[in-house]
Amino acid sequence: MSKKSIEYYFEKISEIWGGIILFFPFLTIGAFAGFIAYKKISGTTGLILGVLLAIIFILIGIYIVVKSYRGKGTIYVISRTIASPELDKKENDDIPNKDQEKNKK
Repeated sequence: MSKKSIEYYFEKISEIWGGIILFFPFLTIGAFAGFIAYKKISGTTGLILGVLLAIIFILIGIYIVVKSYRGKGTIYVISRTIASPELDKKENDDIPNKDQEKNKK
């Protein structure tokens, strides 16, 4: 195996893992919403509504994962959602801009 093929497979495995991480909340919310609908509405209507809710959330999750994969990648989306705004502000404060340099003179 060449080094390039190892990097390629590592990248694909990382993207698949990122897709699973992005998909899991939609699966959980869909299953929970479907279960609540099934328990609150009795009979066949509750069952149909519960299954429909679960399927809709699963399809939304698949759509978001595929869209993020085709864009910048699932790992990029995950890293941007995990990033802390306080850290971004701290990084921007350390870099002086042109207005701050003028005020110092």
